[in-house]
Amino acid sequence: RRGRRSYRGYYDNATNGIHIMPTPQEFTLGGVYLPPLLIAALFGVLAALVTARLLNRYRLSNYFFYPPLVFLALMIIYTVLIGTFLIGI
Repeated sequence: RRGRRSYRGYYDNATNGIHIMPTPQEFTLGGVYLPPLLIAALFGVLAALVTARLLNRYRLSNYFFYPPLVFLALMIIYTVLIGTFLIGI
């Protein structure tokens, strides 16, 4: 059992200490710091591009009323999923 909750962590009764939850750090690329949300957005755009290509290849995009809006929705969905589960935003 974790014990009572505190700010950005929890108080562990077994060790009598506060354990801080990990927060995402910046990524460095050639000395330039990139925020984790930007990395998640880039991967989200790439995943949406692949999905849109597959939808166009198999002619499934004909069933959508406005395919660019579906592409935007896919970008947002993939960005949230990648940011939540892979990067940990």
